[in-house]
Amino acid sequence: MGTRPQKDALEEMLEQASVSTLSALVKRLTITHVGLVAECCEFLLEHADLSAKQRSGLASEQVASIWNELSVHIDELDEYGGGEDSIYESVWELTQQLVETVNNNDVGSTLRQQIVKETLGYIESDNAGVSDELYDIVLSCSISVEEKISLAKFFESLPSSSYISRALSIYRELEYVEDYLRLRQSSLCYGADYLDLATFYDERGDKEKGLLLTIKPHHIGWETSYERRFAKQLENLYPKLIFDYYIRALGKVEKSTRKTYAQQSRVCQHFKMS
Repeated sequence: MGTRPQKDALEEMLEQASVSTLSALVKRLTITHVGLVAECCEFLLEHADLSAKQRSGLASEQVASIWNELSVHIDELDEYGGGEDSIYESVWELTQQLVETVNNNDVGSTLRQQIVKETLGYIESDNAGVSDELYDIVLSCSISVEEKISLAKFFESLPSSSYISRALSIYRELEYVEDYLRLRQSSLCYGADYLDLATFYDERGDKEKGLLLTIKPHHIGWETSYERRFAKQLENLYPKLIFDYYIRALGKVEKSTRKTYAQQSRVCQHFKMS
């Protein structure tokens, strides 16, 4: 490999060039190498003395440039149902750049909502294999309460339980209690769902309202039930309530079959007092 002089001819010319010449050079480079637009915007945001309006304009242009490149990759993944590892890596890197820029700058609402609209199409298609990145994009680009609620409503319309959880997270963050409880109570399937509801009530000081109190437990199928796993997670938080729940699951101990005794004994193994 050859060595370069301390200062090559290009560097010397750049130092001597006028502002108009350098400006023309940057314009030419960004036209022929579109990816450089985002880099130029990022550099200026970090080093230039800008007004709030200028910062917003540059940040918006940076985000638009990143999204243009990012959407090409997502389009390809969505069309073919996957792609090479290098494409996934590019999607991840560009997503991080976009999210960071939006989070740290005042990016225009029109641009943000256009990105949200296009991204929701990819989410609905669910064929690109980058659901986490798509979620990060729409969440970062939805800033106002109205935008976030609109996003939660969209997630509710999807059949995936993961997006139901994301809608719940938004309602809970915004303290939209009625919407959270409506959706939470209509989607109680697993122990984690009950735990989420119990911690919600606990944070609001309503321990008595946690859902194990509404469930009618039974010793049959106790070992494999989601409710038992849920109760186990809550023993340390609510020892008295969980003990009462175990008593209800045990049921009345009376003369019965060996099988019933065995089932009830398994319930007894979970008794614990604080």
